[in-house]
Amino acid sequence: MPCWMLTCPKCSHKFTHTTIDAAAAEEARRDRSHVPLRPLIPYVGEARTCPNCKTNFLYQWLDLRYSEARLCGPDE
Repeated sequence: MPCWMLTCPKCSHKFTHTTIDAAAAEEARRDRSHVPLRPLIPYVGEARTCPNCKTNFLYQWLDLRYSEARLCGPDE
């Protein structure tokens, strides 16, 4: 299932922020110009811990990247 990914600024590990629901994913598959809306992140950012190096970092809305199903997973 496609998802929104984050990349750790310390170790460059990519990991899942949010999976995208089936209906939105299907719409994106049918129309490549349609990318599901990014999840909301507070203006001040959202703290997340990298599952690889355990570094805590404050991510912003623009840090989210769309990723296809083959790259997404619970610990990616």
